[in-house]
Amino acid sequence: MNKTYILLLTALLILPLAYSSSVVMNLTFDDQADPWKDYSSLNHQFTSTAAFADASKCKFNSCADFTAMSNDILTSLAKFTLASGFSSCFWVYPTDPNFENTHFYYAIGKDPGTLKQAAENQYGTAAHFDTSTGNVLDGPSDSSTSTPNSWNHYCLSYDKAAGVKVWRNGVLIREKAYTGTLNSTASEAIVIGAGMFGGAYTMRGYMDEFVAFDYAIDQNKVSSLYGSQKVGSVSSVDVYVKAIKYEIPYDYANKNKLVSGGRMPILITIANAGSENTGSFNYKVELGNTAVCSSTISLSGLSETTITCDWQTSVGFHQGFVRIDAVASDANKDNNVQRLYIPFMDRPWFHFSAGDIATLKQYCGNSQNKIPNSACTFAETFQSEDFSSAWTGIDVDPRAKKGRENAMGCMLNGYNGNEQCKRAMNHLNGWASRPLSTYDSVQSIHELGEVGITYDLMFPYLTKSDNERLTAQFEAICQHITNLKNTRPDLDPDIIRGDNGFGFGSGMATFCYAIIGADKNNPTLIQKEDQSYWGKNIPDSWMNREQSYLKAYKDDAFAQYQEGWLYKTYSQPHIVENLYFEKRFGLNDLGKYQNAMCAMGREAVTMLLDTNYNGASLRNDEPRKFRAIQRGDSNSYQHITDGNFIDWDILLYYGALCEDKDVKANSESIKSEDGKKIEMEKDKSTTTKSQDDKQLEAIPERPKTIEQKYQDALFVEENIQKR
Repeated sequence: MNKTYILLLTALLILPLAYSSSVVMNLTFDDQADPWKDYSSLNHQFTSTAAFADASKCKFNSCADFTAMSNDILTSLAKFTLASGFSSCFWVYPTDPNFENTHFYYAIGKDPGTLKQAAENQYGTAAHFDTSTGNVLDGPSDSSTSTPNSWNHYCLSYDKAAGVKVWRNGVLIREKAYTGTLNSTASEAIVIGAGMFGGAYTMRGYMDEFVAFDYAIDQNKVSSLYGSQKVGSVSSVDVYVKAIKYEIPYDYANKNKLVSGGRMPILITIANAGSENTGSFNYKVELGNTAVCSSTISLSGLSETTITCDWQTSVGFHQGFVRIDAVASDANKDNNVQRLYIPFMDRPWFHFSAGDIATLKQYCGNSQNKIPNSACTFAETFQSEDFSSAWTGIDVDPRAKKGRENAMGCMLNGYNGNEQCKRAMNHLNGWASRPLSTYDSVQSIHELGEVGITYDLMFPYLTKSDNERLTAQFEAICQHITNLKNTRPDLDPDIIRGDNGFGFGSGMATFCYAIIGADKNNPTLIQKEDQSYWGKNIPDSWMNREQSYLKAYKDDAFAQYQEGWLYKTYSQPHIVENLYFEKRFGLNDLGKYQNAMCAMGREAVTMLLDTNYNGASLRNDEPRKFRAIQRGDSNSYQHITDGNFIDWDILLYYGALCEDKDVKANSESIKSEDGKKIEMEKDKSTTTKSQDDKQLEAIPERPKTIEQKYQDALFVEENIQKR
């Protein structure tokens, strides 16, 4: 922690906030004997029907509780006039997740005439100011609301020079220019926790640190106020794992080969967020069943230490923990364990080991193996779309897969610098450099998974400086998409859900999984939150969400309407791709979800066998030949793969995940009852008969076991894309 910030935070715990003489209200809610005390020089006297909440629920010590459905509010009469302008700042914790009722946070004055008011509903935040030139009602027009069940900081301001400005969590989210002097009268009514009409117009949640000014504050003031309060109250003792750093050694002069053998330092930072000495406590760093290092340390208040653990390297995808034995006075024991992941392997490793490429190329180079041979031949020469500088983050859908296609061709040609390599690099550099703010639509950014796999495929082609730059940018993107308000896998309760965010949203998880171990400053991907000094492990949070999806398959019956067909056939390849990766390295306990995996495999087979469905005749849209009836007014999707793999390779993932031999056999080679191959409508982007059709017609009967076929064909049949 920054020392200046620590000193300021400590002072804030002891004294009420001390502002300039222009502060006209200052409610901290910290004095349990007088929780509604106004610490401004005007000393407003408030009457309360609200409750008082303790530090366990509050942002900063204690706070006001407006969670009751009744008219719980604070009221007073103003001892100020506001001709020069007005600003208010406050923390709110909404407990109405859908904002079904409008939350009125405060109102000053009378309506109509002198009203100053702030409110929020499902459409955003509204600021209301009555001026000499008319009613200034800046309605809820921003695209997002507060995060429910989480603390959010707001500042609103108005004067005739700057107009209306609204900040959320230190960031200006709206501003509009207006002219007119603010209307204000002496002794006008003040209501906090509701609008002027009370009743159904009260807020639902908690409020903390309400302060008002008789002028329009600026960005510097907002940043200072938010920055001094965003972490919240300091405990007496709180030890936690703050950071884990390591750098996997690669030989960048030799296609970035892993330098195995020897020892690799792992840097562990352990901190005390509390104000008092911890006393002695133990820590241990472990990988698998092996303790890398352990010792006993102590930390003074608001301090940290970095420990170096020398790990004797071994090739493999290692996982473990950094553990702290909590002292009795530790305020938060949830942050005493942090995940440790080390993929000490040659890249690419997401779907297959780089060491397998020569063997797999030899296999697909054999013309007798018709499907993989034709697939390799196609991928070696196919050039997919190049990156365009006009794209923003949301264009990652559908463009990101083009980078992956080029990366496959680059790898098959030995990273020889051909046009495919150049285009794949353009995609990596392009997606890494898009502004974070443009990765804002979950409907689009689930396709970042394709970017992550492109990085994994292209790693042997990168210079060291390329890798350090790209991985730093990709780590920031992973943080951003995980912390989006409508994403947040770390906030999931222990639930069973199969909705679309848990399905196609897992493509964001793919992106984060693919960069594990890559960024030397945060290789294990510890989550960084603006209002928290510690975070969970991002990959673990996503894997927990995927388990929730699997739990939605309660038995091995079909679960076809689990998330609506609009998203199911579009999304399931993402989660199946992830599950295969996790199973391969033992990163997630998937053995207990065999019913789910086999159910998905059977569903896919059933859909493809049912050739009575035709989207053109039944829905007047696309002439697809398998049953994937969409909900709503969407079209029939063309393939269960949606372009993630060769058209039929999603079936290999189902087969690899499900241990039922019949599902494996049927997934590997689908036939109709009369022995004819099922025809599948192909992508019409090529001018000749598609490569997929040729491969499907040429499926040979091979004597190898299904498992051997999977191992032989992983490279060609699980990674090449054609669309």
